[in-house]
Amino acid sequence: IVKSLLLMYQQGGDLPRWPLANGYTGTMEGTHAINVIADAYLRDGIKDFNISLAYAAMKQSATEVQAHAGRQGLEYYINKGYVPYEVSSTGAVLTQSYAYDDWVLSNFASALNITSDAQM
Repeated sequence: IVKSLLLMYQQGGDLPRWPLANGYTGTMEGTHAINVIADAYLRDGIKDFNISLAYAAMKQSATEVQAHAGRQGLEYYINKGYVPYEVSSTGAVLTQSYAYDDWVLSNFASALNITSDAQM
């Protein structure tokens, strides 16, 4: 699964959200590909994938606007710490999802000894 997520990132530029038939659907809240990759590495000890590519993809997914599967309201989340209802009627769900994804990304960064990002 991790290798497939990374292949989609390499070919399409974004980590997918709920991929279907080798394409981006953009459905599902949050950027949970971050969780799948980190869980494989941190909990299951799966390391037979390009870890630096994975980290770059995960960080990009959390911090940059994406063409296919990005975070809705990202600029508000980064600047205010939440996604306002005025931006999305699911702002509370988005905020909670992003916060969890970021916590997971922080743990992954810690495991890779990327301390500056672990405290981001």
